[in-house]
Amino acid sequence: MVYILIFPCFWIITLILIIILSIKKRKIWFKKDMILSTLIGLFFCTPISISLIVLLVRPSYYLASSSYTNDIKTGESWNYYNGKRAVTKYWKDDKKDSTWVYFNKKGDTIKTETYRNDTLIRKKEFNNIVR
Repeated sequence: MVYILIFPCFWIITLILIIILSIKKRKIWFKKDMILSTLIGLFFCTPISISLIVLLVRPSYYLASSSYTNDIKTGESWNYYNGKRAVTKYWKDDKKDSTWVYFNKKGDTIKTETYRNDTLIRKKEFNNIVR
């Protein structure tokens, strides 16, 4: 909740300072030989630049979801690669349980692990070479 208040305040203060500096230094910053560097500098003082950087460098493994029964002793969790499921996990009494299924970015199964009471019983890896 704090970030919802801090970041807009930060950007508002930054934009006000840049506007004041741009007005004071307009004769220097907006000359023909400095206009490109001025515009690039001003662009990086806006929230648009940080949003674009986040979109370019964020990891593809970014979303996780969970589902629990009413007693919260059993549960299922999913992690996603850009909208496609990456892993399906199951818990029982906060211990690994059942078959965990791992997927690649194309959605093919690459590995399964079978657990019972937090102990790995069986692990199977698949070669998904499609020719």
